Amino acid sequence: MMRKNLLLVLIGSLYSFSLFGQSDEVVITWPMVVAEAKKTDANIIHAKKATRSRTWTERGRKYLEVYAFDLKGAFPGMNVEDVIHVMKTNAKSKTTKGDTLVYSFDRINLHFLNSKLISYVRTDAAVEMFPNQTTPLEIAVEAYNKAREVDDGKRYELIGNQLQTIVSLYTNEGYYYILQDNYKKAEPYFSKIADILIQGYDSNPDSTRGSLLNDCGIIAYMAQEYDKSIQYYNKAIEKGYENIAVYGAIMNSQKNSNDTAAAIKTIQTIIEKYPTDSSTVEYIKELVNLYLGLKQYDEALEYLNKALEKEPNNTNFLLNIAILHETSGKTETAIEYYNKTLEIEPKNLGANANLGLLYVSQAREVLLEAGAAYGTKNYKQLNEKGQNLLKKAIPHYEAYASAETNPTLLTNAYTDLMSIYSQLRKDAEYERVKKLRDNLN
Repeated sequence: MMRKNLLLVLIGSLYSFSLFGQSDEVVITWPMVVAEAKKTDANIIHAKKATRSRTWTERGRKYLEVYAFDLKGAFPGMNVEDVIHVMKTNAKSKTTKGDTLVYSFDRINLHFLNSKLISYVRTDAAVEMFPNQTTPLEIAVEAYNKAREVDDGKRYELIGNQLQTIVSLYTNEGYYYILQDNYKKAEPYFSKIADILIQGYDSNPDSTRGSLLNDCGIIAYMAQEYDKSIQYYNKAIEKGYENIAVYGAIMNSQKNSNDTAAAIKTIQTIIEKYPTDSSTVEYIKELVNLYLGLKQYDEALEYLNKALEKEPNNTNFLLNIAILHETSGKTETAIEYYNKTLEIEPKNLGANANLGLLYVSQAREVLLEAGAAYGTKNYKQLNEKGQNLLKKAIPHYEAYASAETNPTLLTNAYTDLMSIYSQLRKDAEYERVKKLRDNLN
């Protein structure tokens, strides 16, 4: 479900981008675009020019032109016909690589699967300007950030809009890999997006930044970059994107990082902030499991009781409360909660098995004490008490046996029942259960 929601968000963010409105009178060529970009390399080391915001915004614009010149407005998932339309020319050649169809244009190869654009590769003269897939975008981001630092405020809107455009272009780059289910390779682009959003020079409002940072967190999580995902989720919260789901996502990342203490703290935050949310009880369950894993039974019991307040007829909660009380030596309280479980679900396997075993264990202790007191005035009383405890165990063993389907466990239950009936000298019941056990083999 996470992934499906993520894709729906990102599909809405795919961006067709072109800086060029060419006419018949003006023909812009690749060498011209490269030359203009390289001029800015000299300008930024010029003592006076480097102090001007315009120098840096022009550099950003020129390198955006380098990025966009051959790609035109193509974006991931675009169909072949639309790509041909934006390229304004037919491919120079078409080849196939397995199921992939490769259209070759000047300085760029576009790869299609099922008639949809899934990736591209820069070729020939373009390689010089693209040491990596998005080098011009990195240069443009650096330029616009510098422009913002030296600007007097007049170009803030321009800078913000261009950085917002770059966020969309990085989204496209990452989405090519999402189409291939390759989140490891998609993540670096969303990391670059996060850097822009965290700095806050783009023109997006904080509400949008928060939502986009949440997307970055999701991609980092899918790429198993859990520390990054936690960072981005927390930054999303700082921007106002705060809800129970984002805290839950932080908790999942912390668990996957084996930071149980942090996960516990996050769930406690969820419980404090969203006590009435319908999904809070699921986080309480998660918290209980974490405490049980740490053998912190008192803490587990505390939150199980909170969960029970929200779901008073939840037999799983009641059963686990009983088990925790039994583990802590509070036998009578444990019996009380086992019985509450059985009032709601009479054939609950766990409650019947545990309560039957508990009574047998108590009976064994009393009967041993009775044996030691044989020949004294206490023997009869102790022996009767032990037998009564065995009798209490019988209905729970019988209920358990009637519901258990595992042959091995059922054999064990029948064997225990035979032992009980033997001690109580109930020969007919002993033979009945023995026959049931023998029929399992």
